[in-house]
Amino acid sequence: MPRAKMAAIGPADCLKAFNALGIEVRAAQTGEEAARALNDLAREQYAIILITEDEAGRISDVIARYRRELFPAIIPIPNASGASGLGMGNVRKNAALAAGSDILLGGKEVL
Repeated sequence: MPRAKMAAIGPADCLKAFNALGIEVRAAQTGEEAARALNDLAREQYAIILITEDEAGRISDVIARYRRELFPAIIPIPNASGASGLGMGNVRKNAALAAGSDILLGGKEVL
């Protein structure tokens, strides 16, 4: 079985550890660079794409186009300055959609 390819997108200084782990790194300082990197990685059939929360916020419209697809899984990760909450917000939203209620915040009905 072939290994799933994994990559990370964001500022180069935030991604040094990923590079050391053998994960493909695509440096992006602007939304345009991040969008280009994401589209290229998707076209190259990367299964998992980590993207810093700042970059993900800049290209939310591009990310939304991939949400209906099985691959790639696009996962926001905290920046070097810390988490903005975007990643956990996505987890909360997806869990609520799957369960029919916000099981992570006390079971509030969302449907």
